[in-house]
Amino acid sequence: MRCQFLSLLAAVGVAALPAANDYDYCQRDDLYKSLKQDGEDFCSMLLDPECYTTINTPIEYATYDAGKLSSYCSCIYEPCHHDTTSSVAVPLPTTGTDTTSAQSSSVSLSPQNSTSFPLPDSLPTQTPAPGPPWSAANTTLLTPTTSTPLGNVTITIIPAPTSSGTGISTLTIIPGNSTSSQGTNATSTAATIVTTTTAIKATATPTPFLAANFTGVLRGPAPDSQACHYLPAALVGAAHAATLQNEEIRQRNLSLAFPYVGSVSFDSDDVRPLYLSVRDAAKGSHLIDVSDSSAVTIFDAKNNSLRLDVSGIHFVTGNCNLTVSYLIDNMYTQLAQQSRETCSLGPKTLLAGDQTFLQPLVLRDQCGDPVGPMVRKYPDLRLDGEQCVCVGAADANGTWTFSCPWQTSGSTVQRCVSSLQRNVVQFLLYDPFNGGCADVSSVVTLLEASAQDMFNATSLQEELYRQVGNNTNLFYKADDTVMYYMQLWESLKSSLSKTRGLNPGRGSNVKQYLDTYNSYRSFAADACMSLNSSSAPAVLSLSAGSSNIPMLASLSEIPAPGSVLTAIIQDPAKIACCPHGGLAVTGPANGTCSYPAEALVPGTGCICGKTASQQSVAFKYRQCDNFVSQCQTDSDCTTAGYAGHLCLIGSCCGKGVCFDPFECSRPEVLLLPGSG
Repeated sequence: MRCQFLSLLAAVGVAALPAANDYDYCQRDDLYKSLKQDGEDFCSMLLDPECYTTINTPIEYATYDAGKLSSYCSCIYEPCHHDTTSSVAVPLPTTGTDTTSAQSSSVSLSPQNSTSFPLPDSLPTQTPAPGPPWSAANTTLLTPTTSTPLGNVTITIIPAPTSSGTGISTLTIIPGNSTSSQGTNATSTAATIVTTTTAIKATATPTPFLAANFTGVLRGPAPDSQACHYLPAALVGAAHAATLQNEEIRQRNLSLAFPYVGSVSFDSDDVRPLYLSVRDAAKGSHLIDVSDSSAVTIFDAKNNSLRLDVSGIHFVTGNCNLTVSYLIDNMYTQLAQQSRETCSLGPKTLLAGDQTFLQPLVLRDQCGDPVGPMVRKYPDLRLDGEQCVCVGAADANGTWTFSCPWQTSGSTVQRCVSSLQRNVVQFLLYDPFNGGCADVSSVVTLLEASAQDMFNATSLQEELYRQVGNNTNLFYKADDTVMYYMQLWESLKSSLSKTRGLNPGRGSNVKQYLDTYNSYRSFAADACMSLNSSSAPAVLSLSAGSSNIPMLASLSEIPAPGSVLTAIIQDPAKIACCPHGGLAVTGPANGTCSYPAEALVPGTGCICGKTASQQSVAFKYRQCDNFVSQCQTDSDCTTAGYAGHLCLIGSCCGKGVCFDPFECSRPEVLLLPGSG
């Protein structure tokens, strides 16, 4: 018997629901995020109206068009697909007698097991416990009298306080812990019926799986680290989608390979790619996550996912249940042995169009001396956060030479182009994956040939049936999940397996698509230019010793060969030389002795003074009697038994005093302005 539903559902026809693999309806806007986070109950009702007697639209969604709501919901949640109901009478257990009869008749559960059972004429009573301290009235908090499990639903009976109340006549349990009830007014002891709907959760543990071509394989639910997979999100705001000129390419070349890249989504900086939208010949979409070089993950429109990482193969639903993992010991080493390929794990080869430049850098410490390789905290030169490599150790003049990667610098468009080549093209097609020999495309190719017993509907179904146990009503859910998982694997193979390429011998379909695209246009340039990124200079930063210089230079183009930069850094192993050594003066008005403001090192208790040898060196302020000795020259301090101390002159003590010149040479004392 089909359930009645609200007029809202009548307005939402099947035609309003988007295709399972079409992302055009699924913009990641505020509505999407709200439904994803809080709308599972509502979406479940909206997508499967035949499963519910009533549907309540939350107030925050009341202003949206019904078609839009159903489209968004279908992108996020799966329909329940309940097509059978049953009815069984179950008596509620009783543990006592009540002197007042409650007006209660039955409890009904929907969907799936439409179970109903009569409530007794008199509900059990129990001695009331003390009421909570916040209770405004003489209301008591009572404990459960009984709990009755019914499939994946538990019914708990709690007697209510004796008062004029509402008896429960009908209770309807809706998936997602939403409960609606109908009551009758009565002066009686009413019963509160608390329902707990248990989500489908795997309780099985991984067990050995006898794979034909791999050893050390376990099959089971995904481990906690893989229990949920999420598309990478932008650091600020929404991801930026870059469009491509596929139609123009298709008009020039009718053999454009499928699947092809429909769009590329970037982080908010318009530089770091997050994921690709890959479209097949039927215009279905899947998303390939390229944000993490240690894993490759493909998502469908329902956020079901398949991930390959260092631990093995992981299938996860968008709701993070009914997961399957194959945990494989040394998976990529085993693949390398099967592949018979040779590869080098040496330095990464630069991509075509990538550029580096040599940057000479002269370093001086706070005392003006050349900085050598013994400096504490080796110099770290970076271009827009990308590390430059030291290729020339410091000479006697303190000149260091660094090789800097211009491909990640320059204008935002230039950096985007190089980032896309490195993090998408190189990552998917060329770079060794997870320490093995093979790249991602080769890994998929090898798994297609040697892991058929794992990427197999029967194997996946066996594992999911094992997880749901004797609950045969969940087998339909497992079967649907297997179908989604196999579609993900098929899409990944179609995209990246070298055996699936449109033209044999030319690599995967994605590689052939990129080759074709780049023969007419530039894939990376088109994607990055479509973001309308503004040009921004690259920033060269330096940290060395205890100094951090956030902007050593700003570069709008590659520096000319031989362009030398100079920087002064603070070396904590040297004495506390400072730039503004001053002498104390006595104010004519009040006769107070003090140092000029520019001699103070703010927030440190250190003052930049003058030594007998006219060096500017910082000393720790203290009362005159607390200096260790008086002096006229630096050597006087040594003679007095304070080797290494210097003689401070021009202080408020009237005579020279000996001080420790290293006392203010600490990392937290910023002797050089702008070096913090």
